[in-house]
Amino acid sequence: MKILISGADGDLGKALSAYASKTDEVTSLGKDKLDVTKLESCVSAALNYKPDAIINCAAETDVDWCEEAENAETAFAVNSIGARNIAVAAEKAGAKLVYVSTDFVFDGNTFNPYTEASEPNPVNFYGKTKLLGERYSQMFCKKTFVARTSWLFGGKRCFVSKMLSQADKKAQISVAADSFGSPTSVFELSKQIFSLLKTEKYGVYNCVNSGICSRFDLVKEAFRLSEKDCIPVPVLSSVFSQKAKRPQMSALDPLALKSEGMYIMKDWKSALYDWICGERGVGCD
Repeated sequence: MKILISGADGDLGKALSAYASKTDEVTSLGKDKLDVTKLESCVSAALNYKPDAIINCAAETDVDWCEEAENAETAFAVNSIGARNIAVAAEKAGAKLVYVSTDFVFDGNTFNPYTEASEPNPVNFYGKTKLLGERYSQMFCKKTFVARTSWLFGGKRCFVSKMLSQADKKAQISVAADSFGSPTSVFELSKQIFSLLKTEKYGVYNCVNSGICSRFDLVKEAFRLSEKDCIPVPVLSSVFSQKAKRPQMSALDPLALKSEGMYIMKDWKSALYDWICGERGVGCD
């Protein structure tokens, strides 16, 4: 299979590129090589490379940055218009499309994990642009998979990596104990995305490692596995100064994957262990 990955310079893009290169022909384009905000560039790339599938990872993901008025136009251009442009390009090339989306399309006003049937209601500008990106992707490309995911880890830029780095400099770190989600490995997500691409069952899918935890639980487990002396201290999320509102409960249930009998990712603790203490080990000997 010929795969074109946009936004390939991010943590997920790198993981996808590494995973796909084992068995497929991969073209990985970072934002310096493909500006998704320009329709002609997207169409030209698709017609030039003639991929069987395009995985769109291109996104502005800094939630607080997106909330700033002066950045709104750029966030919209990348997350929404960029998604439309890639979808148009995929349709012209006859390619399947995966649009990587987010748990932040939901408002967090629930005690239960969201399924694909749950009604989106984003509470910040980032979430709004990603929801529109979902809709544009499905509107302009008939063969679209929307892969919603949550709390990605497994690269240098992720939340867990930042916490591990701070742990080497501090005796203790305050972490939100009232924010809940589904931590997800970029390596496991890569497998999940390629399992979708083997099918023609297009639609919206929640693609997360199983299980739910708080930010505090996630950091505590990461510190334990990496044998950090730093102590995570549970606090309310309200103590942090953040421009954008976050959903407090944004865990996802992969109901559609279960219903279709597709590959289901392992639990988040096992995936975290694989990353920190496994063959990619970033924290354990």
